[in-house]
Amino acid sequence: MVRKRRPEWDTFSTSLREIFGQTAATVERLASDEVDLAEGLRVFLRDLRMSIERRIEEFDSDFPYFMETIRETYHLIADTADYAIFDCFIDGRKRYRICGNVGLCDDLNFTASGSDAADSSRSAEAAFSTVPSAAVVHGKLEKSQLALDAAGNFEIIVSGEKPEEGDWLETKPGTNRIIVRNIFHAPFKEHRRHGAAKLTIERIDGTSHFPRPLSEQDIDAALKRIVEDVSETAERRHAMFTAIDAKARGRFVDDRGSWGHVKFNPRTWLQQATWELAEDEAMVIDLAHPVDASFWVLAVTNCWMEAQDFRFFPSYVSKYTAKAEADGAIQIVLAPVDLGYSNWIHTAGHRQGALVWRWNDIAQVPELPSIRIVKLADLLGK
Repeated sequence: MVRKRRPEWDTFSTSLREIFGQTAATVERLASDEVDLAEGLRVFLRDLRMSIERRIEEFDSDFPYFMETIRETYHLIADTADYAIFDCFIDGRKRYRICGNVGLCDDLNFTASGSDAADSSRSAEAAFSTVPSAAVVHGKLEKSQLALDAAGNFEIIVSGEKPEEGDWLETKPGTNRIIVRNIFHAPFKEHRRHGAAKLTIERIDGTSHFPRPLSEQDIDAALKRIVEDVSETAERRHAMFTAIDAKARGRFVDDRGSWGHVKFNPRTWLQQATWELAEDEAMVIDLAHPVDASFWVLAVTNCWMEAQDFRFFPSYVSKYTAKAEADGAIQIVLAPVDLGYSNWIHTAGHRQGALVWRWNDIAQVPELPSIRIVKLADLLGK
């Protein structure tokens, strides 16, 4: 006999209704114009959509599954167009095997992360949260370290103890997440994140061949976590933008204080600034001496720390798309119209946002790019 609706469902419905109202009020209070307002509501709906999918579909560390972390229409914090990222929930006390093929990406790396807690279940609730939270890196593996066959296939053991042979991704008892980053060098409109590594993962020290049936308790736990994920999501995102703006309005800084709780790539050095332009203004960003890096990218976000829509707008410049001057210097122009400059980033209808410059695998700290605001008419005259 099927029982009546559980009270947890009514609680979830009531909580979500309250969150919808609170979010609308928050976005109206924080948005500076109609574009920011519309995108603030959209980011809430996107976070809600992703939270529902992740919390309902991924909860069993005995049967993990790689899912897309970011998508063209779902963004975490200032994510990069040239990354295709996948992740899965695991338990660091268990052993797993990843099988895959490197696909068409230009670079690939694996990161095992979690908490310092001895029990990974304590931190599992935060593994996929849209709320930025602290994460400790427990193991890393690069594409260059993989033993690939002629077709690009590989196999990785994921465990706390190093296997006698083969590729190994190290975990700790508190590990709860594996992140796989595919990096593409061509412009987004050429690769569109197609051809990312094909991945499967299975537990190899378990006794069951199939996952247990979904339970009412699983749904109850998921509903609770969805509410936790999306409550105040717009306010948290805007608070991060405000924190960066307080230190870096109109200038780049490399202070990681504003990013301390975000699960960024441990290989990455971050520089950030905020920008605000009048209708007749543009921003010129100059970097005289780019340092050597396996990959760098300058991307633009809105005030909710979402990457601009790179499906349709030129919203970033990377090491592999930038046109350098004869002396190696890089000049990038942020403007609402194409002024004929090679490294142009479109404001896409926005008047303000953040700039995030990522550097991967650097041997020395990069210099800070300079910023100047100019009139569009002045650039058109050059």
